Amino acid sequence: MSTKSIDNISTVCGLDALYYQLKVEPNSYISFYVGCTSEQKAFFGNFSIISQNWTKQYTFFELKDSKNKEQVIARIGFKDLNTKDFLEYVKVQLDTYYMNMYGIDYVCKLVEEELKLLGLDILGSKVSRVDLNTYVYGYDFSYISYYHFSTLMRSNSKIYSALKDNLATFYLGSRDNNSTPLLRIYDKWLELKQFKDKDEQKKKEQKREMICLKFKEEHNINLDDRLPLWNVEFELKRDLLRNYKIDTLEDLFCCANSLHSDIMKRMRLLTKKKKKDETNAERIPTAPIWNKIKKEFNYMHSDLPVDKVVPVKYVKGLDWILNRVEDYWKDNIDNLTPNQLVQAINEKVTELVQEQNLLKKENTPYSTTMFIA
Repeated sequence: MSTKSIDNISTVCGLDALYYQLKVEPNSYISFYVGCTSEQKAFFGNFSIISQNWTKQYTFFELKDSKNKEQVIARIGFKDLNTKDFLEYVKVQLDTYYMNMYGIDYVCKLVEEELKLLGLDILGSKVSRVDLNTYVYGYDFSYISYYHFSTLMRSNSKIYSALKDNLATFYLGSRDNNSTPLLRIYDKWLELKQFKDKDEQKKKEQKREMICLKFKEEHNINLDDRLPLWNVEFELKRDLLRNYKIDTLEDLFCCANSLHSDIMKRMRLLTKKKKKDETNAERIPTAPIWNKIKKEFNYMHSDLPVDKVVPVKYVKGLDWILNRVEDYWKDNIDNLTPNQLVQAINEKVTELVQEQNLLKKENTPYSTTMFIA
C-alpha cells in the first residue's frame, strides 16, 4: 500500500487487556478468607463464584455491575491461604468491554472500592500483563510474513481462515517467554464472527458495539465490514514490564505510550520483505502504516520516558551456578524438598541440551501454520 493511501486509514488505540495483583493487608485478608471458607460462600456483595469453591490456588469470582447484573466489571481471584507461592492475595482481570466503555482508571478504582466493602485493605498493585492494541480500519495486513519484520525474535506462526484461505492471525514472539513481547496481528471482523455459543456471541456483539462507538467518537466514522479491520496488539507480561521498571498500575499509566513506542522499534514492520539470509534489515525503511500506528498511539498522554534496566553481567562459572542454587534453596526451603529441587534442575538442563541440539539443525526461523474453520 502506498504512503499516500495511508492518509485514508483510521486507527483507535488503547489497552485491550489488563491483569494485575493487589497487595492486601494480611490481617484483613485472613479475616475475609476465614469467613468465606467456613461458610463456603459462593456469593457476597456484587461477587459471584465462577470456579471450584475454595479448593484451588485461587478461587475466581465475577464482579458484576450493581446497576446491571448481567454486565461483568472484572474477574477476581482470591488466594488460598494454604498456598505458598509468593503471589499476592488478590488477582484482577478487567473485562475488556467494561474498561473500554467506562475508562480503565475509573474501573480500577471501582474494583478497589468493591474490595474495600469486603473489609480488605488495599496496599498497592503489581501489573501481571497488559495488551497494548491498535484497531486499524481500511488497511489489509493479510500479506505479512516473518520476513516483513526487522526483529531479533525467531518464533512466529500463522493461522489461516479455511473459508477464505486468507491470513487470519499472525504471531511474532513466544507465549512461553515472559521477558519478550508477543505481537498479534489479526483480522478483527473475522474474529468477531466466530463464537461457540450464545454467551460468547453476546460478548462478541458487545465488543463490536464498543469498537464501532470508538471509531464514531474519534473519527466520526460508521464502520463498514466490507473494509478491513485488523487489530495490532502487543502482549506484555510482568518479567518484560519489570525490565522497563514498570511494577505498579501507576507506573504503567504514566508511560504506556513510551513503552508502546519502544516495543514497536524492537518489532519493526518493513516496506518490503527482507531476504531469507539478510542480516542487515536496518537499510529497509519502516512501513508507513507502522509509523502511523506508532505516532497515533496515545493512551491518557502517558509519555513519561521508559528506562530499561541494564542487565548485570556476571562471570557465570560453576561457582556462580551453585551460589544461585543456594540462594534459591534458602528462599524456598519451606516450599519444596531437596529431591524436587534436584529434579527441577535436571529437567531444565535436559531441556536446554535438547534445545541446543535443535538449534544446530535449524537454519530458518521457527514457524507454524494452522487453519481455522
